[in-house]
Amino acid sequence: MSQQTINSIGGEVVSTTAFVLAQPHLPTYQGAYFRLVDGNSEAEKAAMFKEALA
Repeated sequence: MSQQTINSIGGEVVSTTAFVLAQPHLPTYQGAYFRLVDGNSEAEKAAMFKEALA
């Protein structure tokens, strides 16, 4: 979804999920997860995500 699409929903809760399927088993692999529920807009959440990556 584009930012404009999500902004136009007008306060509705939108849940998203992403996942990756891979053929090889990687026993030392650890996933990274980001909970971005505190931002009031997509711009705030994008900034929070970029900060968490740094």
